[in-house]
Amino acid sequence: MAKRTASKTAESDTPKGGGKWREDFLTHLRDSGNVRASCKAGRVSATVVYEHRKADREFAAQWDEALDQACDSLVEEAHRRAEEGVKEPVYYKGKVVGHIQKYSDTLLMFLLKAHRPAVYRETVQHEHILPQLLQQMADEYGVPLERAKRLYDEQRANLRLGKSDGR
Repeated sequence: MAKRTASKTAESDTPKGGGKWREDFLTHLRDSGNVRASCKAGRVSATVVYEHRKADREFAAQWDEALDQACDSLVEEAHRRAEEGVKEPVYYKGKVVGHIQKYSDTLLMFLLKAHRPAVYRETVQHEHILPQLLQQMADEYGVPLERAKRLYDEQRANLRLGKSDGR
C-alpha cells in the first residue's frame, strides 16, 4: 500500500505533460475554489501542490489569484441570488403546477455586511473599564482600591445568588 502511494506521488510530481498539472490545477481552482478537487482535476497530490506553493513564489501568486477569482465568482452568484432570485417549483398533489421566484435575504445581508461594514456589520467593542471604575469609586468614597474591589466582588456574588442587601 505504501509503495502505491509513493509511486502515485512520484507520478504526480512529474506527471506526463510536464507542468500541465499546474495548469489543470489552477484552472479548476479558479472555477471551484477547492484545493482538494483541484488536485484531483490536475491528477496531483495535495502534498505536491503545497510543496510547490511553498517553494515557488510565482505559483503561490497564481494560486492566490485563482482563489480570488473563485471568490469573485461566489460574490457574483450571491448577488444574482439575492437580487434576481431563483425559480423554485410549486407542487400540488405531487405534480409541479408552477414556479415561484425566491430571493435570499440572508445572502443580501452578507453582501451588505461585506461591502458596507460601517453600516451593516455587527461591531462589538470590548473595553475593560472595570479597573477605572473601581479606582473612581475608591477615590470618591476615600477607601483603598483593594476594598473597592472586594466590595464589588461581594456584590457580584450576591447578585448571582439572588441575594440583595435590602436597598
